[in-house]
Amino acid sequence: MKALYLESSAVVAWLFGEDSAGCVVRAMNQAEVRVTSALTVVEVERAIQRAVAARIVREAMAHKLRGALEREGVPVKIEGLSAWTDAAPLNEAGIPTICFGPGDIALAHAAEEFVPIEEIDVATRVLTRVVREWCEDSVPTI
Repeated sequence: MKALYLESSAVVAWLFGEDSAGCVVRAMNQAEVRVTSALTVVEVERAIQRAVAARIVREAMAHKLRGALEREGVPVKIEGLSAWTDAAPLNEAGIPTICFGPGDIALAHAAEEFVPIEEIDVATRVLTRVVREWCEDSVPTI
């Protein structure tokens, strides 16, 4: 079985049409199982907000990701994150970063850390939906 962990920088690369976006799409298509983390959800939302504020992307693009979340029944939460992630150096460099994924951040790295299977399934459906919708459209203007 081929599994793929969708890390926030890969999702952001794909969302913003960076050179590595094609690799992300190919990896997702080849994977039998796709997973991500709750932290990725937060980082991805923050990247969308910053990219819109900096006029790097249009609000319509941000709306597409939020819409995919809502269609999968995932509440869109905009909030800060008090933990360190790989997003920190990206944000410091002015690169919009978003955290998105399943699980409860309060349980991360705890002795009893776990993520409900249903949350993994939902996150996988959201990311798959976003990739498919973006691939169906023309390359976004950034």
